[in-house]
Amino acid sequence: QNCTASINSGPGQPRMGLGSWLPDGSGFIYVTSYSQRDGQHSVDDVCVWDMRQQTTTQCLVERGENYLQAVWSPIATDYVAFYRLDGDLDREFVTVIRASSRQIMYETDRALLKSGTAERLLAWHPNGRQILVVDASKARQEVIVVDVETKTRRVIATFAGEDKDYLIKGLWVQQGANVVLSLVDPIYYRA
Repeated sequence: QNCTASINSGPGQPRMGLGSWLPDGSGFIYVTSYSQRDGQHSVDDVCVWDMRQQTTTQCLVERGENYLQAVWSPIATDYVAFYRLDGDLDREFVTVIRASSRQIMYETDRALLKSGTAERLLAWHPNGRQILVVDASKARQEVIVVDVETKTRRVIATFAGEDKDYLIKGLWVQQGANVVLSLVDPIYYRA
């Protein structure tokens, strides 16, 4: 309750977004965004709030560019996935780091973005080592499981392009054996 008031942004203040709880429930990761005048870029901090101490205890990213969301892996693997935006190409992409060392474990291939395809983060797998992403363009969308340690990619489903249906979330069920996908009509949703 107290932490909500402490990080709540008011008018003229930076935008704050809750990413996810830490695996042990001791705090949460959040993004603070400072908008830029051009509307395509933001300067962002990604930090960890400690519930016991009622304060920010560390920042994983300081003055980064266009961080939309940060999600800690569901088990204590020390991985954090960032859902980001390339403001120049107007396409979303994903970066996964090891929080303790800031080592990049996975990042969307920039050639994919330049080809007009976005990569959106849908969900962490319950094993904490794989992420579910969608590679989306106007022509088609591929739902892919990416192992952040081995960099292997496995396509599990293909859909019509993002101008027909817009995949926005994934939910692993049955201990990660299956996934439920959520989509919306693109008229109602724009990233």
